[in-house]
Amino acid sequence: PKCGWDLQGERDALVLLCRNCNSAWQAGGDRFKALKYAHWPATGEEGQVLYLPFWRIQADLDGVDLQSYADLVRVANLPRVVQPEWDKLRFRFWTLAFKIRPQTFLPLATRLTLSQPQQDLNDGLPEGDLYPVNLSVEEAVESLKVILASFIRPRSVQYPRLPEIKIMPKTYLLVYVPFARTPHELIQSQAKLVILKNQLTHAK
Repeated sequence: PKCGWDLQGERDALVLLCRNCNSAWQAGGDRFKALKYAHWPATGEEGQVLYLPFWRIQADLDGVDLQSYADLVRVANLPRVVQPEWDKLRFRFWTLAFKIRPQTFLPLATRLTLSQPQQDLNDGLPEGDLYPVNLSVEEAVESLKVILASFIRPRSVQYPRLPEIKIMPKTYLLVYVPFARTPHELIQSQAKLVILKNQLTHAK
């Protein structure tokens, strides 16, 4: 739609990419809509990296004080001493933009959300292989309260309050995260994430 070049995407892709003008598009009504995206820069050789897509979602929460990284440390009872500058780091949910079995989906989304990555993101499509986006942001939003429930503490107090907590998504960004390829696994060392390759195959 922007430059007239061919869009790339697999059969199950919900986001189509243009390498000519570095743009991403998703269907909306009777036309394509431009999608905001970014990527983590890879630290290893590009040929050994697979970029997996994730949704970074900023939301307002009603019923729990969770606006900053400092709030996250308190709400999740993380074993860290809150630093003054953490109040300035905005909290965001991180969830998957690709399908995988629930037993893997929730731990990955929870771990990435708890880590609150602060890496500088680069514009444009990264060089290398990109895994297709096959989980919509609308579906991803449905997982936010489940992710919250997985880390909120103390559970005995907070679980009964979950129905009262409201999560209102405001903005989202598609982020391609580099994973190093090994014979059987995909590894993101900075966020300490590991995915078995056959789990992606079975998710198809």
